[in-house]
Amino acid sequence: FPTRRSSDLSLTAWRATCEGLRAARAAEVADNLAHSVSIEVGAELRLVDNALASIAQRLPTHPEANTPANIQGLAAAIREQAPRVPFVSTIHFVDRQGRISPLPRGQASRQIDDLGFLQQVLASDTPLLSPPRPSPAVGEWAVMRAQRVMGPDGQPCGILVAEITSDQFAQAFSRLALGPQDIILLRDRSLRMVAQHMPSRPANTDGLGTTQISPELRSLLAR
Repeated sequence: FPTRRSSDLSLTAWRATCEGLRAARAAEVADNLAHSVSIEVGAELRLVDNALASIAQRLPTHPEANTPANIQGLAAAIREQAPRVPFVSTIHFVDRQGRISPLPRGQASRQIDDLGFLQQVLASDTPLLSPPRPSPAVGEWAVMRAQRVMGPDGQPCGILVAEITSDQFAQAFSRLALGPQDIILLRDRSLRMVAQHMPSRPANTDGLGTTQISPELRSLLAR
């Protein structure tokens, strides 16, 4: 199970030998695949970080203030950056109390679904990745990439969040040249499964968010 780590995520590729490849050659091909895809995943996360940083620079002075002008300014900053990260399902601002904005017109106020993650991001000077979970914001399994926003007083006033679905990762993997029995798994630092793809099986959410892995794979990821 060749494994490569990219920032907050690790990618594992397993290539079946049924296509006539010797075991050593199959491992080499799988390792190259894991390496190239991990580079792509890492590049996508950096694009998200850059987009969030750009949005933060354009935020109103007090983005936590729920005024029409602030909401319009926030929405405009997000619209400007959204085309640069088409694999992101949604971007929003979350204040220190967990309230999300902007929201579609007429939608009731809503809170972030992981207040513990909110507190972690508020305390961090670098972007963080949330555990995978069923996201109320996008209606499917997703991770949050988030960075804190500093207020004019030099204190965190909230966070910016980008949601990336597990299905989005799986769709990217499906464009690779894989055999029917090949498998790609994407996990976070705690080994929770973020996404998976196997050409011979229909897309499903089995195992997402779990840490059930073989001792062999756990050993490889620990290196």
